[in-house]
Formats: sequence, structure tokens, C-alpha cells
Amino acid sequence: KAADSLVLPVSFKYNVEHGVLMHYVKKGYKGLHSENAIWRSLFGVVFWEMIYDASVGTIHHPLQYLPSDFYRPEFFQNRSEKIQECLQILDDEKAFNDYTIKLFERKQGINNHLIVWSLDLLEVLKQMRRLIKAEPLKAVLTKICENPRDNLAGFPDLFVYKIRVYHLIEVKSPTDMLSDQQLFWLNFFEQQGIRSKVLKVEWQAQGI
Repeated sequence: KAADSLVLPVSFKYNVEHGVLMHYVKKGYKGLHSENAIWRSLFGVVFWEMIYDASVGTIHHPLQYLPSDFYRPEFFQNRSEKIQECLQILDDEKAFNDYTIKLFERKQGINNHLIVWSLDLLEVLKQMRRLIKAEPLKAVLTKICENPRDNLAGFPDLFVYKIRVYHLIEVKSPTDMLSDQQLFWLNFFEQQGIRSKVLKVEWQAQGI
């Protein structure tokens, strides 16, 4: 209820997130209407080798797009050490960028339940690592690992950024409300020092 508000033309009524994104672009930001895509893709990039490790015994055929235990508690329990190993790639920005670019080059086009093979999204992943410290990113990815079924959803709609600043923005139209999962991530981001907020949209009165 205490969130900032933004007045937009009513022409954005059926594409409200795009309207907010254009507002930030006019202020010199770059960004993406991504919702869950950037966090799912970051998760898929960092944990690619772990997710598709056939030696674990949870990949049973070539067309399987996720391990058979992905949505069960065993996914986290059986891979806790490997998860920590994979997260170390976030410690060094250059190493993360090099790894991510090479992964996109080698794997792009493979049907994947997690990663969106988009050059725009690749750039946003690099910008996220530049602007957000490694430890908060690790905390988010670890929290996803604990419960992928629920925690791969509910992320803010937009990621916008400049050279030294960024915002993760959950956009709400006048009749929209926060879901429990959206509120969960907003609170978790606040705890981790990740800049996120709710932005309420109001419609510009006709004739103005």
C-alpha cells in the first residue's frame, strides 16, 4: 500500500509492464520485461553441469529436460556440496561472464526448461552480476535449490539498470495484488540487500 505510483496513458492498460519499462528507458535506463526468465536462466547457467550430470542417476533418457528428482527435496539434499561448488563461479565477474558466454555459444538452441536463449537476456545476466554482489546472488540461487517447484516463480516483472544503479520492479495495475510468492521474494531480496520494489500504476485521465 505504501509503494510508489506511476501515472501511465491508458493505452498501456493491456501491456502495463511495457509501459513502465518505456518510462524507465526515457530516463536513460536499459532493461528487460523478464518476470521469472532472468532468475530461471541464471539458475540454469550456474547449475547446468550439475542439473544434467548423468552420473547422479536422475537423467534416464536423452530427451529428459530436468532430473527426475528436480521437484523433490532430494534434489537439494543430494547435491548440497555440488551446489556450493557451482556457486563459486559467481565470485569472479570476469570468470562468470566468460563461462556464461561460452555456455550460450555451445548450448544455444537446445530445448531447455530453464534458460531463455536470448542475447538480450545474456546481456542482462552479465549486468546483474556486475551490479549485484556475489553473495546475494548465491543466496537467491540456494533458496531456489531448496524448493524449485515454488521458488522458480514469483520474481519481479522488470530488471532495469544504468551504469551504477539497478531496480527489480514488480508492476501492479490498480486492480492487481501481490501473490504470496511475489511477497516472499520481495522480502527475501530486502534481507539480502537486493534492490527491489513494487510500483503501482495509475491511469492518466482521458483528455490530459
